[in-house]
Amino acid sequence: MNSFLLSLTPKNVFCVSCRFANTKPWVTGPVHRRDSPLRKGIPDYTYRWLRGRKTAKIQLPNFEEMRVKPGEQLTPDRMRSIMKEKGIIPHRSWDEKPIILNSSGDIIDGYKPPAQEAMTAGVVARKSKELAIKTFKKVYQRPISKIRDYLGDFDPVIFAGSEATDIYIKAHETLAKLSSSTDMEYDEDSMLKYVTEAALPNMLFRSENKTIRWKLIQSLEDPKVVHAVTLPGLHPGVLFAQITVRMHSQQMLAIYDRFGRLIFGSENALKDVLEYVVFENYLSNKYGIWRLHGKIIPDQMIKERSPPVQTMKLVN
Repeated sequence: MNSFLLSLTPKNVFCVSCRFANTKPWVTGPVHRRDSPLRKGIPDYTYRWLRGRKTAKIQLPNFEEMRVKPGEQLTPDRMRSIMKEKGIIPHRSWDEKPIILNSSGDIIDGYKPPAQEAMTAGVVARKSKELAIKTFKKVYQRPISKIRDYLGDFDPVIFAGSEATDIYIKAHETLAKLSSSTDMEYDEDSMLKYVTEAALPNMLFRSENKTIRWKLIQSLEDPKVVHAVTLPGLHPGVLFAQITVRMHSQQMLAIYDRFGRLIFGSENALKDVLEYVVFENYLSNKYGIWRLHGKIIPDQMIKERSPPVQTMKLVN
């Protein structure tokens, strides 16, 4: 039922359309009967309940608590009572720190060099045919195929000849520059491009206040992959890969103390070095790269030598 309200003014006449609450046309109802108590409108007031559900009850802030003078703070007891009243759990300080594992902690299933790998006057004994077959089956059977699932173009021969050698050289050159340079370009973060987090402390051990001179002269034999292994991480889907590369090269190493005195090696003496270098890659990481993870030195090559003389400064 509609009605019109007329508002008369000296100049204009306003006509306003009105409608009663019980005449909602969009709410259907049964057929009206004369004996119905609601003859004029719809006998169903469902729309009122639906309209009531559109309203949302909001909790207004406590303006008394907001009227705190500048510099004034609530006492711990008052804060505790307020949080208890509102049902807020008190904040707890946690001492735990997030851990990001970009590398494994150790060399897994380390390669054991054969006994005939001892060097005498720079000559290495030949491997037997059985040892070569055993190494071939252990290296190229499953770990390499698992690595190729993540790195499709991985080739052990190319990796050992180019990429592994380049990483080995850059890691040692960066260590030498880090020990002798004060430039901020050469810091520990720059070494993490070529060395894993597990191998970094071992390379920096007792290198403070020293000058390192290192250079790779030549490779006596072509580097080659002798061992490979894949290591699952703590969570499913996390996978690390470690590859051991045999390197037989000629190097120069000299270490000076902070006073410029030679304490180890010599820049004029060349040494034949046989090492089994372990490289690691975080395969599950999209941006994972190969980095130097550790070294395996044959027992025959470990010789007892006198430690370098430690120098110190006398203070009066």
